[in-house]
This record gives sequence, structure tokens and C-alpha cells, in this order.
Amino acid sequence: MDTVLAQQEDMVEELNDLREKGIFSTEEIKQIVVKRTSYEASLIRKVPKKSDFLRYIEYLLALEALRKKRVQRLKLHENSPSISSYCFTRAQYFVYERALKKFQDDVALWVQYINHARREGAVSLAGKVIARAMLLHPHSVPLYVLAASHEMKRGNSSSARTLFQRGLRMNADSVHLWTQYARMELEYIETRRREKDGVDKEADEQDNDEDGDDDDDEMSDEPALDNAAMSELMNGAIVKEVVRGAVKAVPTTELFKSLHDLFTKFPTPLKDSLLGDLHSRMVEALPNNPQAIKLSAEWSISSARQEDETFVDKLRLANEAMVSGMRNSRVEKDEMASVYSGWVEHWVERVTTPELKSYLTRSLHKSIATLPPSRLTATLLAADLRLGISQSTTDKERDKLSHRAAQYLKIMPSSAELWVLRLSLLNSILLEEWKRPWRDARLNARGSLEDVCQVWLWGLQQDVDVSTKEKLWQDVLKGSIQNPARELHPQLLLEYIREFYDTQPSPSSRLPFVTQVMKGYLPTNDCYRSIFDHELTSEDASTELLSTLYDRWRLIDGSQMEAAVLYAQWLLLNGDGRGAKDVVDRARTMLDGEERHHFDALWMSILNGSADDEDEDEEMGEASSSDGDEAVPQKATKLRKVVSDKGMKSKDALPKQADVAFAPSVDYIALDF
Repeated sequence: MDTVLAQQEDMVEELNDLREKGIFSTEEIKQIVVKRTSYEASLIRKVPKKSDFLRYIEYLLALEALRKKRVQRLKLHENSPSISSYCFTRAQYFVYERALKKFQDDVALWVQYINHARREGAVSLAGKVIARAMLLHPHSVPLYVLAASHEMKRGNSSSARTLFQRGLRMNADSVHLWTQYARMELEYIETRRREKDGVDKEADEQDNDEDGDDDDDEMSDEPALDNAAMSELMNGAIVKEVVRGAVKAVPTTELFKSLHDLFTKFPTPLKDSLLGDLHSRMVEALPNNPQAIKLSAEWSISSARQEDETFVDKLRLANEAMVSGMRNSRVEKDEMASVYSGWVEHWVERVTTPELKSYLTRSLHKSIATLPPSRLTATLLAADLRLGISQSTTDKERDKLSHRAAQYLKIMPSSAELWVLRLSLLNSILLEEWKRPWRDARLNARGSLEDVCQVWLWGLQQDVDVSTKEKLWQDVLKGSIQNPARELHPQLLLEYIREFYDTQPSPSSRLPFVTQVMKGYLPTNDCYRSIFDHELTSEDASTELLSTLYDRWRLIDGSQMEAAVLYAQWLLLNGDGRGAKDVVDRARTMLDGEERHHFDALWMSILNGSADDEDEDEEMGEASSSDGDEAVPQKATKLRKVVSDKGMKSKDALPKQADVAFAPSVDYIALDF
């Protein structure tokens, strides 16, 4: 507590000054002392918490905002500052420093401190903190970006450039750092351009031959450049050199996307030149990359609108470039097929004219017809069928597509995606006519679990009577047990259970159903849980059914604890305390040390009517003040909210509780040069 007392003594003089100026009343000064003492006490715990420091800083920020508001309202002059003028700001910096001694490995905290100092106008302090942070974290990309931004704000472009180059030696594969470096160089060029235009305009107005200084104070660290060098710089030579280095270090589509977004959105007359250079470098660096081929096609039409006369030609050239990639044997066929089919489907949906939709659809189909069989994939064939289905309007067209789907299945007989489309094209509603194709689909379909499930459930979604549907379900569930896809059967059984309970069955029909599921269909833990959940939510849950269900569920590995807790809780809520105790005692004998401890804690929380985590007791908020300040919410996972003082009607009431402020993620730092 010596530290807390020392901090209290340091407050005395500045708080007295605030009272003498009439900014805070004596009662409010007492509240501030109590509150800050509470915060100070929370900072000296054995295991410090970052949230305690941040909460304290938020409280000090609220006090400073209130002080400024009252100074303005009281019309006090701040031309002659006193000890209280910067007391809360100084305290904020002090708390940040203490936090960083405890959490010096937290880059986000360093970044928050630096940004805070910059917002307060403490440029020198921000520079010193940046230097300290970079010594501790020489590989941190956000710190290099922040440091370069700080130097650019001060007009030290050469220093900013040096920082970026140093950072790139440490993090050569950072797309973000390369992009920010190019952005800084663009900012520098545009600053010089505006500066030059301003000087030329002033010279014309004054009608004299004085050239003036080459650079103003913001560019004072730049060496003088001759006309040729300046012309190269203003034409983007440095930016293009940065791009060249970036492509050499990180030749990925992520880099090209990032730089393309930068050059597209940045307001500069060099846009077309930079985008052209970037495009040529991507084609050279990634000639056989499907994503790069797609990017190249997208960029060629990104600037054109559908109303423009050039749009059709640009779309045609982009499509031809994609088709060329499809035929290139050096391009990975599965990814290229996925990329091209996705691109075509995207543009078919996006274009507004039927002619363009038809052109893209026919182009995809023609590509399939001309590609060698070794370059065909199920994704490509499925995209062709989907586009055909979306544009078909007559039974004749659907019959033609059905024949095409059958031909595609001869090429890819195990594609679940193709089987789904083949089944959707069946026009007959007669069971005898679609039952065999559906059986063939179930026997052959392989692929993603979602597609395979669609195949197996397709026949169950047709219009059949109840008894026929039950027979179909039996065939499906028995057949799925033998299917190589181990996850298929549990998914189908869960759907069977859901569909049964959706019909709101009577109590007399539920026990035979559950017995049939348990004995005939190998239910998993998820299946037992689903049945249990449905039974627990029903108003007429059967003790016999739940007992039978529990006895079978607890035999599955890893389910003993969950089954026992749910069943015992239900017994307890329905007045059978002795039965609940027997279930719990029997379950405890089946569990070992750690599991038993967790089970006991879980059961005790149910008995106490609460299921709070143990960790929630550790963060019960701050020490409440002796004069009856509001209590802090007793939930560590909830953000503390600002509680207004009911005794104060003024809008600038003294803050009683600060929001919890968590440091921002370093991946989303917004910086501008």
C-alpha cells in the first residue's frame, strides 16, 4: 500500500488547484480521490491485469474531457497553465508506462500508447516510445509502419524511407509492409507535386524570377535533385522500384491484390502507369497461377461499365485469357477449372443483357467440348450444368441437359456434385422411374459431405406417402452404414430424428422409435444428444424413455459425463432428487480424477442454480468506494458500463466508472501519412 499512498500524496497539490479554480467541488474531489485510490490498488495486485491499467486510463481520459468542458464553460483562460492543467494527461502517460513495464511484450499496448501520445500532440514523447518499442520488437510490422508514419508527419521522408527499408530487411515477406512502403512513396510524390504547383502559381502571381527554396520545412531532409532526377521521381520511378522489390521478395497474388487496390484507390495521375507496370510484372512473375490469371482478367474489365462501348470487347478478351489458362497444361487444372467456372457464373449473374449471359454460357460449354479429357474436372462440368439449368425454359431443354448430365457422369461417375444436378433434372414424379437413378447415385457418389448428403436425401424429399417414405428411410440408413464416408450415416440419422420429432409424435410412438434407432442404426453421441434435447423440450417427456435412452447413451466413450448431467438435472427438476443422486453417484464411479473433479464442479453449479465459470470470480470489478459508489457488475466477461450519478442532473457530471478499453488488434491499425 506504500505505492498507493505515494500516489495519493502526488495528487494533493493538483487536486487543490482544481478545487481553487472551481473546476471540481470539494465533494467531487473526494470522489476522485476514492476512485483513483481504488484504481491504484488494483494495479498492485500480485498478478497484474492489462484490463485494470486500461480501465484506469479510460477513467483519466473521462476526467480530462470533463475538466476541459468545465474550463470552457467557466471561461477560464489556459494561457497561463498551472499544475492542474495537464495533471490528468500526465497521469495517463504514467499509467501507460507502468503498464508497459508489466506487459512489454504486448505490441498492441505499445501501439495504443503511441497513438494516444500522437492524438494528444506529444510528438516528442511518441517518437521516444516508438524507439523503445522497436528495440524490444524489431520484427513487428505495425511498429515499422507506425514509426514511418510518425516521421512522415514530421516531414522526415528520408527517415521514413529508411525505417521501411530496415523493416523490410527484417520482414521481407510482409505484404502489408510493402504496400505501406509504396503508399508512403506515393504520398511523397503527391506532396512534392502540390508543393511544386504552389510555388509555380505563386511565382506567376508575383511575376518575378525567384525560384524560392526547392523544399519547404516538411521536405528539409531531402537532397536537392536535378531536373532529370526530379522528372523520374515525379513519374513514379521510386514507386515502381518498390513494386519490383516487392514482387521479387513476395511473388504472390495477395501482394498483387494489395498493390492493385492501393493504386486504384489512391488519387494520383500516375494510376494508369502504375497499374500497367504492376500488371506486366504479375504476368511475368506468375504466368501459370490460376488466381493471377483471374486477377489479370478482372483488372482488364474493372474500369469499364456495362453501358460503355468498350465493355463487350473487354469482357471478351478477359474470357479468352481465362480459356487460354484452361488449356495451358502447366496450369494446375483443378484450381483453374474452379477459378474459371466461378468467374463465368459470377459474370453471368452480373451482366444484364441476355446476349452476354448466353455468350459466357456457350463459351464455357465450348471450352469443355474442346478441352482434352485430362483437363476436365467435375467442378467445370457441374458449372456448365448449373448455367444450363438456370437458363432453360422448356422441357425439351431440360431433357437435353439431362442427357448431357448422363454423359458427364460417364466421365466423372463418382462426382456427388454431378449426381445432385443429374437427379434435379429428372422430370418424372413416379417412384419406379426415379428410384433406380437415385440408387445408382447413392452407390457411386463421392465428394464433399454436403453434396453426398444431398444425393442420399434427394429421394426422401420427393412426394411419396408416409409408409413409402419410412421404407425409403430404412433403405437409406441401412445403406449409409456401409458407406465408406464415416460421417455420412450420423448426418443422415440426425436428419431422420429431426424429421420424426417435427411431426410432433405422440408419447406412445416415441419409445418404439427411439428403441428402433438405438438397436438398428448405430447412433452416435450427437444422435443421442439430439433425441435427449427433443425429449427434454416436450411437455410429456417419458421417464421410461429417458431412462432407456440414458442407459444406452452412457455406454458410448466420452459421453458418460454429459449424459449423466442432463439426465440427473431432468430428474431433479421433476422432483426425483433421490434418482438424480443415484445417477450422479454411478457416473462418478466411472470417471477418473480430473474428469470427476470437473463433473463435481458442474453438478454443484447446477445445484446452486448457476453455471458460472471459475474465472468469472477472479474479475469482480473494482473496490467499491466507502461513500457508496455504485457496484461494479460481477461478470468478468461483460464490459463495464458507464453508470451515471443520479444525484447530478448536469450533462457534464463527474464520471463514476470508465468503460473497459481493450487494446486494438495490431492487424487493423488505421494509419495515414
